[in-house]
Amino acid sequence: MTNTHSLTTIVLAAGKGTRMKSARAKVLHDVAGLPLITWPLRASYEAGIRDVVVVLGHQREQVEQCLQDYFDKDAPHPDLRWRSTIQEEPRGTGHAVQCALAQAKVETAKTLVLYGDCPLIQSSTLARLQQASAQSGAKLSMLTSQAAQPQGYGRILRNDAGEVIGIREERDCSPEERAITEINPGVYLVDTAFLQEALSALQSDNAQGELYLTDIVAQAAKAGSVCTLGAELRELQGINDCYELALAEAAMRQRINESWARTGVRFADIEQTYIDAQVRLEPDVWLGAGVHLRGACSVQKGARIDTGCVLSHVHVGSDAYLKPYTVATDSVLGERAEVGPFTHMRPGSELAEKAKL
Repeated sequence: MTNTHSLTTIVLAAGKGTRMKSARAKVLHDVAGLPLITWPLRASYEAGIRDVVVVLGHQREQVEQCLQDYFDKDAPHPDLRWRSTIQEEPRGTGHAVQCALAQAKVETAKTLVLYGDCPLIQSSTLARLQQASAQSGAKLSMLTSQAAQPQGYGRILRNDAGEVIGIREERDCSPEERAITEINPGVYLVDTAFLQEALSALQSDNAQGELYLTDIVAQAAKAGSVCTLGAELRELQGINDCYELALAEAAMRQRINESWARTGVRFADIEQTYIDAQVRLEPDVWLGAGVHLRGACSVQKGARIDTGCVLSHVHVGSDAYLKPYTVATDSVLGERAEVGPFTHMRPGSELAEKAKL
């Protein structure tokens, strides 16, 4: 596998996200309690990459503050080195990567390109891409997916031998090319020296008049070979509107709940339980239907949180019992404490061991 210390990740997050129909930048919308922009950085970090460049544009001050709040103040990944660069004008994905390489002075051997609106991408997929890249020796390795309805995605072009020769963006596709179902989700792992050279050769002679990052694939094919690795589109899909955001939220919630259930957490109704990404649970915790655990909650072994409880940044001691419809924020419940039913704890409350409210 590639030495992860010789990699840099570039996360593209400069777009407005107008289809969200929101005054807030798209990458600041939450999935499982964390802004979209944090998810690809987390996946990259968990895949072993410690150097990250985030390309900002729309509402860049707010996005940068969000990153500082999560990665600097809370410091969940203490050895992560992240910094931001600016794309002043929206001149395409190729131009965005040019800005990152030039402003951040990327000097690592390989560069991984991700998007800031893809929260479901997993570190295991990025690790597989690193391995495929190392084994193939290709200048460019990329993920591809199959889509029965490929509208909106660039199509993978292959020759008669099945080798990738390029990508055609949908607006530039011929009718035959539009029928291709193998699509480009936009995740690349590229030799940095080749990437810099290929970017300098990009032209804006396309339907949108932009510098397409996808055009480097054809250059890589001419220079040697392109390595492709299949992955599920559901994991790689970007979010364009609030409906897709809701679908991503549901998928992430299912992933989080399954993970906790496999570590020994019991669910009365796993489809009606809502657990944020920063929550920490111990084995033998029992969660009733309609429970919401938000923010940095922690629940110790044997605790029972009954139907309809809503907790935000709450610590629950072992064997504590929260009866139905308890609401608490920024509070601490001691071991074997009991609360409820229908109780609202004020923020900052602390309940001692065996105490009842």
